[in-house]
Amino acid sequence: MSIKVDFYLKASRVQNAKGGFLVGDFNQWDVNKGIALNLNDDGSLFGSIDLTPGKKYEYRYLLSDGRWENDDNPKVLKNAYGQIVENCVVDTKQLAKKQSKTELKSGKTLGGKSEDLTKILGITPKIQTLLKSESITSYQELGKCTIKKLLLILDIANNKKKINYYTSWAKQAKLAAAGKWEDLGELQKKIELEA
Repeated sequence: MSIKVDFYLKASRVQNAKGGFLVGDFNQWDVNKGIALNLNDDGSLFGSIDLTPGKKYEYRYLLSDGRWENDDNPKVLKNAYGQIVENCVVDTKQLAKKQSKTELKSGKTLGGKSEDLTKILGITPKIQTLLKSESITSYQELGKCTIKKLLLILDIANNKKKINYYTSWAKQAKLAAAGKWEDLGELQKKIELEA
């Protein structure tokens, strides 16, 4: 059994790098086995890997310009070849507990598939990835989001001005969660006409 873990490095840390790799305990710190990350439109990097629950993993980001960077997760100091470095730490035991609680609330089982949020007008695959990184993986969870919370999440991507219809996402998601697809279609037509 494994748990899917998302990794996100914000654009301000990526700077002018054109890409990067995730390197850590899960690939024996071998840069040749680094996990390639996706470069988002806003300049941030994102990737997901399956890890064993109940373990702590140290990791860092190796960017295409040769810099090592860290994200906002907890850190630990290590001696690497005579130099003190700061590694990020992800605790899959804590993530599994959090995921389990979220899935119990939303009626999903551990390891169950998340719902396709791109059926909500205005949510692109990249925005869906961003929402997933904030543990919003179902229509029910999206339906509970306030506009303020969505704005905070979209601020992370630095592209809320480019995103359409986010003020209607919760309303759309509630209809999707209830299986009211015809009503959702009608609402989306109305939203597009008023835009």
